[in-house]
Amino acid sequence: AILRLPMPKKRKRALSHVDQPRLAAAPASAAASAFAASAASRSWRKAQPVAVTANGFHCFDADPLDHAETEPRAFAHVRPVLRLLARQHSVKPAQLQVWDPYFCKGSVVVHLAALGFRQVYNQNEDFYGRIESGKLPEYQVLLSNPPYSSDHIERCLKFCAGTDKAWLLLLPNWVAKKPFFELLLGAKAKQICFIAPRKRYEFHMPPDLVHGCSRPDWVGEDGVTSPYDASWYIHLPDQ
Repeated sequence: AILRLPMPKKRKRALSHVDQPRLAAAPASAAASAFAASAASRSWRKAQPVAVTANGFHCFDADPLDHAETEPRAFAHVRPVLRLLARQHSVKPAQLQVWDPYFCKGSVVVHLAALGFRQVYNQNEDFYGRIESGKLPEYQVLLSNPPYSSDHIERCLKFCAGTDKAWLLLLPNWVAKKPFFELLLGAKAKQICFIAPRKRYEFHMPPDLVHGCSRPDWVGEDGVTSPYDASWYIHLPDQ
């Protein structure tokens, strides 16, 4: 079972000591009225807004600032959860069907395979088109670091609210405090567990997708960025 502890208080700076994940339980937010204003207060993105464009690589349009691959350390932190889910499904970790519906460059497949999870579906396709078609891939767990621009977080949470399968989302810490969080998830909002790193996760913006004026000033020449505190939001179905 996953340990449920009070959600950690917001930190003023990233910690630099031993990097071990922490587990926490979801806060109970009373506000559920300002859903229309949910796109506000993403100040770290406002420095250099970029229009949605076709980049010649993806089969869907995307904001260049959303092209960021998650570092391997983040996946290592949820390995125990994925192994637990494999046992619940009576399969070996290598047989657990994991779906990441948001595609960047596909590194999630490599990183999870290195941890023993080899049935990972992450293809260059439009997640929302999949939903509209009603033709979803076979999966037992949804795991993703969704794009943070526009209303992608809200749309992702809405989809997760309607599924009876386990899901793990890597999201900014402030999402749990937004009115739309409890509004979209309903009772599931109080069943969320968190895994938070002691040191901020890093993300890599592929230079062939994010370059020139589309690359923000805070992103290094190597494409590495860590502009916010993010945690895993985890919901497990009743067994």
